[in-house]
Amino acid sequence: MLPINAIEKKLKYVFKDKNLLVEAFTHSSYANEKRIRSNEQMEFLGDAVLGLIVSKYLFDHYRSKNEGEYSQAKAMTVSTNSLSQAANDLGLPKYLQLGQSQRNTNILTFNRIDANLFEAVLCAIYLDGGLAAATRFVLDNLEDDLMEALTEGNVLNAKSALQEYAHKCKKKLEYAFISQTGPDHNPVFTYQAVLDGKKLAKGSGGSKIVSQMEAAEKSLKMLQSNDKQTFFAQFKVSDN
Repeated sequence: MLPINAIEKKLKYVFKDKNLLVEAFTHSSYANEKRIRSNEQMEFLGDAVLGLIVSKYLFDHYRSKNEGEYSQAKAMTVSTNSLSQAANDLGLPKYLQLGQSQRNTNILTFNRIDANLFEAVLCAIYLDGGLAAATRFVLDNLEDDLMEALTEGNVLNAKSALQEYAHKCKKKLEYAFISQTGPDHNPVFTYQAVLDGKKLAKGSGGSKIVSQMEAAEKSLKMLQSNDKQTFFAQFKVSDN
């Protein structure tokens, strides 16, 4: 049975219609075995709601940016990697009801499954609480990603390069939360890059994004030092 209360606590949202939450956590493989409705339709609507919320946020807060910058920032924020990371940060994938046929799938497939779960949960919140509740959920979990997507610089390039490396090597890249220290008004977050279960470098900073970018930059240097010539040739990472 789905632990509704535990999930609601993670989402910071209490459902009026609990059935919506149950449907959001029902993968098609499980639904086919049990002959019940899956979350695929919720994924579809959740994707559209997410696009609207992100687009509206960019329009409201970054009027100095052009349409191309909007499109790039939106694409990065709603990417499979971004949504998968957000779902894992919330600890949601462990509650997803999967059928036996899906349990032994490859790890890259789970990236997409986790991202779809985020969209389905967003849809459930939207249907239950409206656009305002859905917007709060998105900004609580993706606002840092939006800010990152609008940031330029070598550190951002390092994080993008690390993700490209993971993709080409068919490995799953995650950023594991390590700690939060310091006072509430000036916190220090620490995250660690994890590549297919292998722990890479840690990074610290005043926000989730800053700490993850530092972890990516340090991890790239680790990987480059192990196989520098091959890395630069394949992934075009600047040696500066």
